[in-house]
Formats: sequence, C-alpha cells, structure tokens
Amino acid sequence: MMYRMKPGGLTLSVACLCLLLASQALTALADDAPPLPRIVPDVAKLRAPSADVRAGEAERLADVSAKDLFSILPELLTALADPDARVRWHVANVLKRIEDRRAVAALLVALDDKDTDVRKAVVTALGRPGLTDAVEPLMKVLRSDENPNVQACAATELGDIGSPQAVPLLVEVLGSPRRGGWVRECAARALGNFREEPVFGPLVAALKDDQAVVRKAVARGLGRLRDPRAADVLIAALSDKNPYVRESAASAMAAVRTEKTRQALIAAMQNHDAAESRAAASALSQYGPDAVEPLIAVLNSKNSGLAQRAASSLGAIGDKRAVAPLTAALNDPRQQVRNAAAKALYRLDAPSPYHPACGDDASLNRMPLHERKRP
Repeated sequence: MMYRMKPGGLTLSVACLCLLLASQALTALADDAPPLPRIVPDVAKLRAPSADVRAGEAERLADVSAKDLFSILPELLTALADPDARVRWHVANVLKRIEDRRAVAALLVALDDKDTDVRKAVVTALGRPGLTDAVEPLMKVLRSDENPNVQACAATELGDIGSPQAVPLLVEVLGSPRRGGWVRECAARALGNFREEPVFGPLVAALKDDQAVVRKAVARGLGRLRDPRAADVLIAALSDKNPYVRESAASAMAAVRTEKTRQALIAAMQNHDAAESRAAASALSQYGPDAVEPLIAVLNSKNSGLAQRAASSLGAIGDKRAVAPLTAALNDPRQQVRNAAAKALYRLDAPSPYHPACGDDASLNRMPLHERKRP
C-alpha cells in the first residue's frame, strides 16, 4: 500500500515515515496470518452434571458462529431451562442471534424465569425489529414485572420492535409518576422511534418531568421524531437547570433544523459548559453551508475548547470556505487547536501536516507553522 501526501502538503517527519512503514509491515503480517480457529460448541459439556462445567461451556457460546449455534438449537432450548441461572443467562443471550420460531417460542416462555438477570437477557433477545409475536408478552412485562430494570428493558425493546400497538402503553408509562425514572426514561427513548404515531404531545409534556434523566431522554426522543414543531421546545430545553438535558437538547437540534435552532446552537456553542458546547458544535455541523460562517467566527476564540470544536466541525462540513481560516489556525499557539485545524484541512483535501497513519505527530505540532523549518 502506498501513502501519498496531498499536493503542497508538508513532508512527513522521519518518525512519521517509520510509523507508516511499521503500519505497512503489520498489515502484511495480518494479511498472511492464519484464520482464527473455529469455536465448536461441546454439547456434552452443556449436559454435564457439574453446573460450573455447563456454565463455562454456555459462556463459550458467545464466540460460536450463528450457523453452528443453529446446528445445536435443540440443545440450546433445553439449556434455556437449566437449573443454573448462569447457563440460562448465557443461552438467552446467544438465542438472539438465531432467527427461528422455535427459539422465539422458548424465549417467550422464559419471560417468566425466576431470575431477574435471566429475564432481562430474555427480554433483550426478543427485541428484534418487526418481531410482532413478542409485542403482547413484552407489554405484559412492562405492566407487571416486579423488577423495574426488567420493565425498563421491555420498554426499550418495544421501541426497537416498532409496533404501534405498544405506543399507548409507552405513553402511559412515560406519564406515570409511580414508575421509576429509569423506566420512564426508556419509555421516552422508545417513543422517539414512532414518527408516524401521535407521540409528540406526550413527549413535550414529559419535558416537565421532575427527573433529569427523563427530560434528557425526552429531548433525544423529540430529535429522533424530526418534527419541526420540536424546534421551540428544544430551544427552551437549552435553559434547563440540568447540563445533561441541555446537552441532549443541543444534540437533538441536529435533526430539527430551522433558522431558529441554528441561531440557538450558535449561542449554545459559546456556553461555558464544555459538554453542551461540544454537542452544539457537533449539531451545528449538520446544518452544512449555513453553519460555516458562525464556526469560522469562533476559530480565534480565547476558549481553546470552543476553537477546537469549531475547527473539527468545519472539517466535518467540508466547505472550501474554511480552508483559509483553518490554515491560519495552524499558527495558533495552542496545540489542540492546531491539531484540530490540521485534521480538518486533511478532511477538506487541503495541504495539511496531518496524516491519519501518524496520529497527532508532535514534531509537526510543537511550534507555530511560521517557525517550522521546511526541507
């Protein structure tokens, strides 16, 4: 494999060249390496008298191919009723990889397992998009399982399955104060998957929930709906007292793009809260050319993190208007800003001291560009 510098780019340092050669050598070795040995399940060990032996073999199943798992499906279905909870837990996890009605039927029965962790694994295994046979049973779990963590898993998987049948129950759970915050959070996340259903109103109402984890999930859910009506409520959420909610609202605006949200993100990007600022800069990069000028304007910010995030976002947008200011940023006295500018220029196919095989080459970033000696 040959590496080629961009026209006009800086010459790679000797250290960087060594890294390139080492990378090529490792790639060649990897290409010539023998394939990993096939992990074959040992059915006899799954039937062993010792619970530890059965549990050990069940743990190995995670490394077995789906094809080989299918070949021992009857044994796996038997092991799903093993007296040892460890065995049942491992088997439930691998059954998710087998698309067979027999596996689904056995998992549905196992929803009544006495062990909480096993039930969580079974619920997760049933969360396959379009698996409508699991909707009613998972709704029952969400309504009545004794463990809130299992209920939360059921809410999540109902969202992944995507059946509108689950929407009324998820809305009910989201608005129920008696439910734990984790359960309501998962319900909010799940509702974000139903763009065609009447979930906008319930999500907006839940932005007033007294638990920040719920409000955070609601903000993300509103973003996934991609509903323009969410613009105003997400902008309002940028004033939430909890920084994680503000961060989620900023991230959600990447999907709800209006002029009002663009202006709100420009302001949020300059917030002193690093997480919120980072989320706003990342979301702003999704606005394409409309975000270029605001990002260029903060490249010289005294806030190093803000300047760094602006450079990264400009590289993600890919607009050539950013080349000149990013090139100027290579002279910035702050190394993290120079690194971000160099990477952004590389993404823009412009002359840059950065090369992905070298990472952040300290020899290129130790001093401002105008002080470097060219060969």
